[in-house]
Amino acid sequence: MQTPKAPLPERGFIEYLLILGTWKRFIFFNVIAITVLAAAVSLVLPKTYRSSATIMPPKNSNLLNLMNMSSSALMRQFSPLRALSGGLTPDLYGYVSFLKSNALLNLTVQRMDLKRRYNTEEGWAAVNALKGNMDYVVNEEGTITISAEDKEAEFAYKLVSFLVSTIDSLQRSMAVREAAENREYIGQRLDQNRADLRLAETLMKEYQEKHGVIALPSEASTAVSAYADVFAQKMLKEYEVRYLERALGVDNPQLQTSRAQLQELTQQLSQVPGQGIEIIRLYREFMVQQKLFEVLLPMYEQAKIEEQRTTSTLLLVDPPVVPERHISPKRMIITLVFFGLSLILTIVIAIFATRLKDIKAVRPEEYERLVLLAGPFKRLLRER
Repeated sequence: MQTPKAPLPERGFIEYLLILGTWKRFIFFNVIAITVLAAAVSLVLPKTYRSSATIMPPKNSNLLNLMNMSSSALMRQFSPLRALSGGLTPDLYGYVSFLKSNALLNLTVQRMDLKRRYNTEEGWAAVNALKGNMDYVVNEEGTITISAEDKEAEFAYKLVSFLVSTIDSLQRSMAVREAAENREYIGQRLDQNRADLRLAETLMKEYQEKHGVIALPSEASTAVSAYADVFAQKMLKEYEVRYLERALGVDNPQLQTSRAQLQELTQQLSQVPGQGIEIIRLYREFMVQQKLFEVLLPMYEQAKIEEQRTTSTLLLVDPPVVPERHISPKRMIITLVFFGLSLILTIVIAIFATRLKDIKAVRPEEYERLVLLAGPFKRLLRER
């Protein structure tokens, strides 16, 4: 029959406080020693500085914005285009893509000599180190905060300044290329429109001279003008769909909406009778080409202006500055953390040592087994 174990003495809160009182010298000196050591180590740890800049991206000079910049009354009334290009979200995504691009990262490694600074001979290693030392945050206000860290405050400032200037350069280069594509695309359509407009004018003049017709009745003129407006809207919607297919992808919900609107405009035009009095058909063709000319010419001129733009379009909300204080190591936090850990550890040791004494006094056999399991700590347990 197994002999029941002798119960260990039960201790209350007051008794544990008295135990800690007997260990107060051990607790005090160990906590002080560990805390001072942690504070000393934090003083010799290398400092890290962070410099930041906040930028506001400009509105893209894409095809949709060129439409909105037009002075045409039809363009100003075409609200879907304004709603589509009025926000900053596409521009924010564009700048985020710049920050992630290999072009920016590799150029920064090369120009800032980061291989030497990060003590590596491999370009990819320097790029990875740069990624770890730079960061960006997209703010709710439609701005982007770019940050860079380094062991030297001056270099952190230079790194952020270089990133901002390079992003601006890449943005301007891309905007010029896109404006050139828009100018070429719109220019081709404008040349065709001019030829069609001259032909429509000639046919109208010949018909009027032949039949002695000076002007259409007011009702017919109004109907033809409305038809020309719808036709011009259809052309704008075709350009919008073309741009969205290139910029957002074929499965984008916004593109699907624009395609549905284009189909509706096409259906409206198909309901207009194609046959009728010849003068009405000629006048309708003339009005259509005239409306297209009013739309295309301002777009073409604006594309030419955007193509020749060389000034910075990036708004620097908060420019980078040389940081005066380091962000790490956080010496106060390190000291407080080690103070708390050392205090808890020494209290646990004091309580554990007291319980060992209880076990040794009441259950010597169990205490001996603990000594055997302790291995290298046998001597410490026997002393206790």
